[in-house]
Amino acid sequence: MTTEQRLERLERENRWMRRIGAVCLAFVAAVFLMGQDKAKDLPDLEVGSLTVRHRAGRASATLTVVDGMPGLLFRDKDGRDRALLGTDDDGTPGLHLMDKDGKERAVLATDADGTPSLMLRDQTGLGRATLRTGAGVSPSLTLSDKNGNPRASLSVDRLGSPSLSLWDKHGKNRATLGTDPKGTPSLDYYDKDGRTRVGLYTNPDGSPHLTLFDAKGTVLWQAPR
Repeated sequence: MTTEQRLERLERENRWMRRIGAVCLAFVAAVFLMGQDKAKDLPDLEVGSLTVRHRAGRASATLTVVDGMPGLLFRDKDGRDRALLGTDDDGTPGLHLMDKDGKERAVLATDADGTPSLMLRDQTGLGRATLRTGAGVSPSLTLSDKNGNPRASLSVDRLGSPSLSLWDKHGKNRATLGTDPKGTPSLDYYDKDGRTRVGLYTNPDGSPHLTLFDAKGTVLWQAPR
């Protein structure tokens, strides 16, 4: 077969392939359009749960009802629950992450007013760190002890002033380090009843000032005078 004959044969084959491709494309488009029309008349699918399985046969995700509310549950290769995406009774969404023992270790959720929060839990299930922010709520990071009691909080108020607050094991604020809107730093110590006993701050000119108070709030001593 000469070169010209081979080229003519390839050209004929290409023309046939283009024709077959056009017919197939037209067929697929027609089936899709017919399906679109029929889909309007199809009933809704209602099931108790819907499970997606891995090609190995194990269940990897399940759309089901958890505690009376819809949720999407993800499992690891050993079939253990590792993540749950769902809603609470009031409709607020949440993402729950579990460790290999099925214990909840992290929760990303929103409050009823839309305020988002991220909580990290220890192995016993107690919240140890919480990050919150939102409209009307100053962004804050709260750290708790092994008993779940808040012990420290880092926050920024609406004016942009940062502060660090320390609490005792009874939840009483005992010290606050912060700055005012102008950036002037201050450090205040409180007694167990929340009364200021020591106040350390700087004046507008940068000079320091220390004040000591009694239980009634009366100044006992200050420097400079």
